[in-house]
Amino acid sequence: MNEPENPFQASAELKSSESQHSEEVEIRRDPDLYEIGKFATNSLVLGVLGLFLCMPYFFSPFAIYSGNRALKMIDSLGKGEEFRRRARNGRRLGMLALSLLAIVFVGFLGTALAQLFLIRAGQ
Repeated sequence: MNEPENPFQASAELKSSESQHSEEVEIRRDPDLYEIGKFATNSLVLGVLGLFLCMPYFFSPFAIYSGNRALKMIDSLGKGEEFRRRARNGRRLGMLALSLLAIVFVGFLGTALAQLFLIRAGQ
């Protein structure tokens, strides 16, 4: 049998796994924490999808909305601090994707206008 060399080490590992399990149960039982976690996770996932799937016009506004909602809930309720980083990062990714979309759009618009003026100047 695999007995731990130090009996205190085994009890410490058991306590840490029990505390981790109790945190998961607490989040599932508390509807406010569940909602905050849901919005924060949605924000992060949608921000990543908007940035890396090159579809910021679809995913990014929802990432920003979910991140803002999670942060407002965290601030107003005073709990769920463990989700703050996730919500902020999702919101930032959504804003970055929308900013890159705006830069690309302005670049295409500028190129189209420049070609239009060059064609008219050549006539």
